[in-house]
Amino acid sequence: MNYEIGNFGYGLYTLSLDYQYQATTFSGPRPLDYNKGYSTFNGRLSLTEIPFGNTGSLRVGLWIKNILDDEYTVLTSNLGSVASVYATPRTYGVDFTYEM
Repeated sequence: MNYEIGNFGYGLYTLSLDYQYQATTFSGPRPLDYNKGYSTFNGRLSLTEIPFGNTGSLRVGLWIKNILDDEYTVLTSNLGSVASVYATPRTYGVDFTYEM
């Protein structure tokens, strides 16, 4: 989902939210080598088209992944004992992009 908030003279604000669903997956041939289904939400607030210098523009984005900080496995293996690799927890950051 994308929502364009508007242009306030110094750039265009956009809000984005995405939802992803993954059904149960199997990591190997054994019955315990499976990962339960999961869903995640990610978000982004962007300010684009910011005039910068004589010929360029700047884009700034605030983002967050796995907003609800859900814990889920992305790989499971049963080689005598069950071992799982978990997905990245909630992460967030800022990015800057200069375009000519």
